Amino acid sequence: MVAGSGDVPLYDAAGSILYEFKNRACGDEYEMYEYWSGSQKISTCLYFEEESRTNFPLADWECRKKDGSLASAKSLEKCAMLRQICPDDQFWVGLERRGNVFAWKQDDSVMSPEQIEELFVPGYPRSSSSGTCVKMDRPPTTKLKNYPCQFGYKYFCEAKPGC
Repeated sequence: MVAGSGDVPLYDAAGSILYEFKNRACGDEYEMYEYWSGSQKISTCLYFEEESRTNFPLADWECRKKDGSLASAKSLEKCAMLRQICPDDQFWVGLERRGNVFAWKQDDSVMSPEQIEELFVPGYPRSSSSGTCVKMDRPPTTKLKNYPCQFGYKYFCEAKPGC
């Protein structure tokens, strides 16, 4: 289940807006989303570029300009949440092949073989000649595929909620 924070402001007695939770928690360009992973509620700040399609290196650069990184998709629940936000298209996620491993852009952690089996489309990942960057496959799937980095897709940037 996905819940965006929306623009629910907090008002003072005179009716002036004290702050909007979204902006306080995530900044002006990001929106707060929450999802459940097992019994744990996870909050994250996401920016979804839905207007243009870009290659992986440029999407990565755009996210870093926004003080974030390409969004991670480290669980089936997170993949489902991202798919719910973007139900009808493919998009880059912050995962890339580095030699024989797949590493997350957000924290440089490496995917385990179990994660690869769980999160990739059956038959993937393919050899590095099939691409070193990773996208969410065509809807309605919530699975990942490695793909050549030069193709243009939408993308998500992710930042940690802050005070």
